[in-house]
Amino acid sequence: MPIGRAGLVLAIIFCVVIARSRYEIYSVLLGVALGFAGLVASVVGIVKRSGRAAGIFGVIFSLLGALMTFSIVLDLITAARHPG
Repeated sequence: MPIGRAGLVLAIIFCVVIARSRYEIYSVLLGVALGFAGLVASVVGIVKRSGRAAGIFGVIFSLLGALMTFSIVLDLITAARHPG
């Protein structure tokens, strides 16, 4: 399996984990770990020309997941400051 394709798969799993998280910190941490691994694998795939196209899409999905993570973290902070 080309490295870029592996990065794309990890990045897609990252987006799914973040989208399905129920605002629990453990789900967010797992998603961030998967997203970082996917981003690294995608960049390595692009540099080594091993699954270059899949690597580019892996980077895009990692950025999408990062935006989703940012909004969830803001919601977690708001919930911690204003319990109710």
